[in-house]
Amino acid sequence: MLTADGKLKFPTRETGTMVKQVKAANGTPVVWCMSDERTRRALEQRALDNNVKGIKFVFQAGAPQ
Repeated sequence: MLTADGKLKFPTRETGTMVKQVKAANGTPVVWCMSDERTRRALEQRALDNNVKGIKFVFQAGAPQ
């Protein structure tokens, strides 16, 4: 799913989910917690690549998967 430099190999449904959550939150902070740092970086980059703002991506060891 990730390239060697940590980018997603192909578009995912997560991008649409990000947009929907930010819109539904209506200004309330949205936080995504991940137990894998590499996935956190990739999703954060995906959000940046698609100009999705309003989500904080957090690495949290032991977070539910």
